[in-house]
Amino acid sequence: MRKILALLLTAGIACLLNLQNLQAQVVGHLPEYLPRFKLIVRFQASAIYDQTSEALLLGDYYNARHRYDLASQVLSIIGPIPQFSAAVLIPNGYINYTTNGLLQIEGSEQLNLGPAEFSSYDFGIRSREGRFGVLRFPEGRVLRDFVARTNLLISPVDGFTDVSANGTVAFTEMVNETNIAVRVFRNGNFETLALLPNYPIPHIATDGTNVLWGEPESYVFGSVFLQTPTERILLSTNTSIAESGPPPQFPPRAHSVAMKNGWTIFPRRGPGNPGSLYNLWRRSPTGEMAQLTTSPAFVYAMDDNGAVLRSGGENDEIGGLIYDPPHGNPKPLGLTFGGSLARFFASGNKFYAYSPLQSGGSGLFEIQIDSDPFGMVFPSFSSETGKFTFALIPGTVGSYILERTVDFIEWTPIHTIDVQFLEGLLVEVTTSPGFFRVRRP
Repeated sequence: MRKILALLLTAGIACLLNLQNLQAQVVGHLPEYLPRFKLIVRFQASAIYDQTSEALLLGDYYNARHRYDLASQVLSIIGPIPQFSAAVLIPNGYINYTTNGLLQIEGSEQLNLGPAEFSSYDFGIRSREGRFGVLRFPEGRVLRDFVARTNLLISPVDGFTDVSANGTVAFTEMVNETNIAVRVFRNGNFETLALLPNYPIPHIATDGTNVLWGEPESYVFGSVFLQTPTERILLSTNTSIAESGPPPQFPPRAHSVAMKNGWTIFPRRGPGNPGSLYNLWRRSPTGEMAQLTTSPAFVYAMDDNGAVLRSGGENDEIGGLIYDPPHGNPKPLGLTFGGSLARFFASGNKFYAYSPLQSGGSGLFEIQIDSDPFGMVFPSFSSETGKFTFALIPGTVGSYILERTVDFIEWTPIHTIDVQFLEGLLVEVTTSPGFFRVRRP
């Protein structure tokens, strides 16, 4: 099937922006015109406070919080925004921390959890998944089931935490002045996986079945282990992954580790790579290993089937935003500039991005993976010079054909554009006035 994009132009219609102006004005924002990024909802919101695979938590300019449900596409007000507060989503509401304590809010019901808070080491995406979250009480870190409304003491001291949707918790725990333990709570039992020097602090992660952790000798060298229900696997050596400080209060944009449903992304030093250069590798639930990059890169999101959105490695043939299916070749998605404020996530087997918008507010985009849409934007025809200009935003490399008509019956090819890189191109063609379209052969 041929893909066609048409624009109606006559002499005298002027373009207000050109490609150079466009690039200068959208620094940090995810551009609204990118053809593969389908803008599905626009929020007049001051910020997106939290995101899960089911919903977004937003704040507006009138001190109210809203929940946007991905499945129903319904935006609803769920409560006020007190000053000096922070919040994360839970299945039936949200948790709101203020200077007066921690509230579990579900509709009109507000349950005061007492003197609990989000520890700076346990805040946000790494301490809450689905119905479970790890909170800090005076007696220590507590696993909270927000649906059953039960608490379980995990550790009397602080540390790094990762909790999964089935209530499995991987965490670090200071044992004494010189040692730190990597521990896991699952199926009602505690297990110590490793006893390490207390610095650097190892990175830990779990998907509810497996547990990954680093055993760093420094921030450059060390080993990475994976504990499955049946065995312990050495994933890599000379490839330390360590924590440099408290996790951010918002979902991190990228990391070198991702886990979901038995799929694991991890860094490994590649053959011939000097210094601290790490490649990304992926392990399947059945144990197959595959190398994704030949130089350092980062994971933005992973879907339920193990597919990932990631950055392109410096030494790889393709760059920008990359889609790696569970099996098969990587696919570039065309985001090669801007978008530094965008955050990516998966819901089921779909990928999404949210970002501030150049036109104001924030937007939620669905990323089109299976198709290769392209854009023809910011057209301009000069009657004085007889030149038609536009910006082509390609969806894939190859040839694009510019055609012209005056009656919408006969279309005449007037220019062929050969695209070798997924970057916006400024196209200029001398022609007569008319109507124009771009198509792929």
